[in-house]
Amino acid sequence: MGGDVRCSHDAVRNSLHRVRSPVAPTPSRHTSAPGGNVWHAGPVRRARAGLPLAEPATRLATLLVVGLVAALAAGLLAGCSRSSKPAAAGSSSTAPDPAATLATAKKNLDAAGALHFTLTSDDSPRGTSALVGGEGDIARPDRFSGSLDVLVAGQKLRVKVVSVARTVYAQLFSSSWAKVDPAQFGLHDPGTFMAAQGGLGDLLSTATNPRFTGEKRRGSEVLRMITAEVPGSTVARVLTTRDPARAVPAVFGVDTATGQLREATLTGPFFDASTTSTYTVVLDKYGEQVDIRAPIG
Repeated sequence: MGGDVRCSHDAVRNSLHRVRSPVAPTPSRHTSAPGGNVWHAGPVRRARAGLPLAEPATRLATLLVVGLVAALAAGLLAGCSRSSKPAAAGSSSTAPDPAATLATAKKNLDAAGALHFTLTSDDSPRGTSALVGGEGDIARPDRFSGSLDVLVAGQKLRVKVVSVARTVYAQLFSSSWAKVDPAQFGLHDPGTFMAAQGGLGDLLSTATNPRFTGEKRRGSEVLRMITAEVPGSTVARVLTTRDPARAVPAVFGVDTATGQLREATLTGPFFDASTTSTYTVVLDKYGEQVDIRAPIG
């Protein structure tokens, strides 16, 4: 691990000043005789240049203090000469791959026996029949129960719909159920939303050029956001489009804790070839227990 030298010489010098205690020179036991002549009773010990005359014990104490100061200085330099540098963002070799994240979301979607969905759109077409919203429960292999918002002759209707084994029932203008052809309302059979082919999972498996764009919070969940493009032919099979040859930009939100697809936003010519609209699909309650049967009456 590398680091940069960041400790100033002043900081070290101040630390040394605090640790070092000056050693007072030992007073001389010799006195000068009158006239300046000095008589010594024993051998003369002369102080080295620059150092006061000191007893051996005092000199030893001085050496110990100097050694301690040098050790502390070395430790101080070592402690402040290195600084840890944080790892660069995104440098982890374990960063998730966007294509693998979508593949996992597709696998989790295929493994769910049932789930709840909500569909919204931001632009209501005029003079056409189309699916513009709805919500309900989907169960494998081919069952649906919920309400769909459809445009019929320019009027927005909320229609209760049940689909069982590719037979679609609807309550149109009364409380009675009637078998209907969903194509007359610009719909696909909603019971196929979880089909292995032609279902919502196709939006994930056919997506190209996936890229992470960040994260966002949805309630208590954190979603990893992935942008991609979905072929117009896929969108035509799953939802609707007026131009199957045009790729549709998509943003997928995958729950970081479960790896489940939680939402998908698609932008394209869903109602008119010259007008761009947006569909948003929200999926939750993976694995819920639902009992969907054909209605009576």
